[in-house]
Amino acid sequence: MQTNEIASAWRRRIGPGAILLLAAAAGLLLVLLFVLGVWIAGRRGLNEQLAQIRAADEPTSATELEAFYTAPESGRDTTQLWLDAIAPLDTPQFQADAKDLPFVGAGPDQIPRPGQAWPQLEAAEELLTRHRRSLELMHEASRQGGQARFPTRFTEGLAMLLPHVQQLRGGARLLALESAVEAHRGRVDAAIDAVAAIFAAARSLEQEPVLISQLVRMALDGMARDRTEWLLSAVALDDAQLARLDAELAACDYRNSLRRALIGERVMGIEAFANPAALGDEQFGKLSLISTSRDETMYLQLMGELIAASGRSGTAAQAAATSVENQLKQLGASAVSKLSNPMTLLLMPAIGACLDAARRNEAGRDATRVALALQRFQLVHGRLPKMLDELTPKFLSQLPLDPYGGAPLRYRLDAQEYTVYSIGKDGIDQGGRSEPAGQADDVAVRVRRVDTPGTGAVR
Repeated sequence: MQTNEIASAWRRRIGPGAILLLAAAAGLLLVLLFVLGVWIAGRRGLNEQLAQIRAADEPTSATELEAFYTAPESGRDTTQLWLDAIAPLDTPQFQADAKDLPFVGAGPDQIPRPGQAWPQLEAAEELLTRHRRSLELMHEASRQGGQARFPTRFTEGLAMLLPHVQQLRGGARLLALESAVEAHRGRVDAAIDAVAAIFAAARSLEQEPVLISQLVRMALDGMARDRTEWLLSAVALDDAQLARLDAELAACDYRNSLRRALIGERVMGIEAFANPAALGDEQFGKLSLISTSRDETMYLQLMGELIAASGRSGTAAQAAATSVENQLKQLGASAVSKLSNPMTLLLMPAIGACLDAARRNEAGRDATRVALALQRFQLVHGRLPKMLDELTPKFLSQLPLDPYGGAPLRYRLDAQEYTVYSIGKDGIDQGGRSEPAGQADDVAVRVRRVDTPGTGAVR
């Protein structure tokens, strides 16, 4: 029998319906093979990303993150001192006692300079007396270095609570009030002790691998810098006092802490991919295994780039952050990419905000250090320098560069004050104009010149 006759006989035997069924089965098999290939490729890419993280000795699970958050060396762990100090400040009684006072309550933070009338001075002293035990514990923690390892439950993922973070804010505010009171009473060293304790409170969060903790830490450092700026304008500081404040500022490292926090955030993301339902939205629990693997691979890739960017400086950090932001915009540009990467789009932190917070704090730190160097220069020479170059190398080993743009920090000397400033995020030199809520403004430190009288309140 010839070949075409055999085929014809076979078709008559199985019928057209069976042929269509076989064709559909073959098509389905090809689809399944394609899906399997995509799944295997996705798992391979994910496993490679995880292997790279582990090779860098970085955590990939909540348990590993607990170990990554190490305790300070024996004899330098002040955790319990901080916990005992700040717990009484998170009570209705403290809030009632402090409600009308500056820093700790709703009172104005514009404090008159020493020698000028401060109507709330006695009330502030009464509050400090009532909470003397908390102040003593915080000062003891500061003297011991301030390092801590607070209790955490990283296994709770994004629902984890960090009560100590908010309580440390309360402690720092009480120390800010103490600094103002001590300055008004003429106890300058005690006022500086209080500022140093605020820096120590911030330092207690330095190793905590949580982004919100690092943002609060930066806020506490900002509070300490504000008090330093106020003291520079309010009282005469000697060289030893200026050097002590400079040492506190020099110890403030934001890049490494931000990097650790982003590593912690990445672990929380990995945990969320393992249990999407924990995010509280049922749609993430229904994602297919294929999209989850590819989605997680993309998430780890972008987080890796962001972590690398956090360790860079100036324009290099900005360029790397912009690259990550652009990739996220592309992922969200179409319905298909949104469907393929929903968790990545949900879990990625606000890139520009967290990196800019670190840069603003670097700018504020360095501008305050320059202001301290200017004061030390004046103690020696009886005048302020006309240019910052005069500060090197005796008062500054080198002039710090503006993290926004990479040029040297700006300096303006006026009749009654001087200003040291960074041009800020917008890259525009606004002459040192700076408002507390103005993220596009310059990052400035303004100090009233001690050789001119001046009146009014100092922030």
